[in-house]
Amino acid sequence: MEHPPGENSSAPDVSLELDRADGPPDLDLEGIEPAGLIADEDDADFAGSLEELATRLEGGDGEDLAFAVEGLALVEPEIRTRIIEGLGALPRGPGLSAFLRALAESDDPETCRAAREVLGDDPDPAPIAITTVADRLPALVPAEARGLASHRLTRSLVTAVDREGRATIAIASLRDGEHRSAVFRCDVLNGIRQAVGRVELDRDDPASSSLIDEIAEALPAEADRLQDVPELALCLLAGILFLNPERAAARSALSWVDEVLGPGFRPRPIPVPAFGAAREEAGELSGGMDIARQSRDVLDRCTSWFDTSALTIELAEEIELREGAGRPTDPARQAGAYRYLFEHRLIHRLDLYGRMLLWMAWFWKFTGESELADSSLAVAAELADEQYAVPSHPFTVALTTRSLDEARMQARARRG
Repeated sequence: MEHPPGENSSAPDVSLELDRADGPPDLDLEGIEPAGLIADEDDADFAGSLEELATRLEGGDGEDLAFAVEGLALVEPEIRTRIIEGLGALPRGPGLSAFLRALAESDDPETCRAAREVLGDDPDPAPIAITTVADRLPALVPAEARGLASHRLTRSLVTAVDREGRATIAIASLRDGEHRSAVFRCDVLNGIRQAVGRVELDRDDPASSSLIDEIAEALPAEADRLQDVPELALCLLAGILFLNPERAAARSALSWVDEVLGPGFRPRPIPVPAFGAAREEAGELSGGMDIARQSRDVLDRCTSWFDTSALTIELAEEIELREGAGRPTDPARQAGAYRYLFEHRLIHRLDLYGRMLLWMAWFWKFTGESELADSSLAVAAELADEQYAVPSHPFTVALTTRSLDEARMQARARRG
């Protein structure tokens, strides 16, 4: 489907853990608690905690920076501002500077203001500007990527993520009379997996791109996509590059990033959105909203989101043999199967689902579906919290039910 452009804490912990076990990183940033992160400003531990965070940012990798940015976005605004101000008073190396510059581009006005005040008059040491067809500066373009006025963005395409967190980003630009297009196959855990591009001369329409047209035509008719919204494409592309800037797949993709956007385009974390009536009115992500309804709303739109693992198929076949085709999958009657699937499969994919939900929150923001964007963000915030990593969470229950239903239907089809 094509869319038109369009815990509070009274005695908070001061520690910020960035160390991670081997394997895919957790969306909750491994110890960066959404509850307050600092104690009283008079607390002697406060300065030491900020110094420890700064040290880890200086010595960490790109994923550490992404986790810190995303984790800080879940902190109460007042505490977040105090943390930024405290970090601004410390000696600044490349890691801390990159962290503050990322915060200065936050979608949250207070975070942006606090970081820019700390950075002073020169938050970006090398400001540049990419213009679009409408000659407007995309609001979500990284500060580091604002540049190369000779690159004029002409086309873009972003798809929704599928059940495995895979999506497509395509961007085209015009430079020196040449039309440059690139398509990036992405997944939200591992970054860019494949990139292809094309350079064309003397096309009659300066806003045309045969490669993007071919990609759009190749997508299934029911596939959600959003065309010619460069803010979204650049924001998500920068975030995907941030996941694997040093890996071989990303290095091969960077040649096409340079061709289409120029060498000034750099990775940055996908920001946690600050939009939504729930945040504005309740001061938190989900507030009093019904997370079960929000989970259903998201999954009703993302019809391809269900688990297809061998374990799901095995459990579904057992249910089908025991219950027969006439009885629906029920989380109360099949509680053991729900718990087993969660403990042996879904719990290890909560980070994947959280990132998929963040992607879709931005996607729906630009399609104008604000309630879905709010719902997606609210569910992502809960999945990032360890206390909600349980088989009874509404999103997990709804996802399990759909997955088992799909597998049961396939089992019936195999039996004829």
